[in-house]
Amino acid sequence: MANPYLAVGPDTITLRILQPDANPSSVGQGTLLRLEAARRQELQLRLADLNQAIVAIPAGAWRYGRVIAVAESPLATAKDRPMVRRNVEAVIRQLNDLGVVVEEWPGR
Repeated sequence: MANPYLAVGPDTITLRILQPDANPSSVGQGTLLRLEAARRQELQLRLADLNQAIVAIPAGAWRYGRVIAVAESPLATAKDRPMVRRNVEAVIRQLNDLGVVVEEWPGR
């Protein structure tokens, strides 16, 4: 996953991003010297903090432009599904207001 990804739960939102590689050279890319996993970040956010977090994502983390995947958290219980769905809809509205294209992925 090259672009940012959001997993929306009943109480929190998980933002996953892949930081851009600071080294512009292709030497050693993908090897033990420059692991992609070392650049991955996962943050737990509240809905109220989403706008600030999206604005703070560095330009290099948007590999395919300002497109973000949004999915319902697979960890949410069946009774939490209505709340999760409301949160997904709120997240999509906020992202659209920021000019970010949303691709909604299935949660389960």
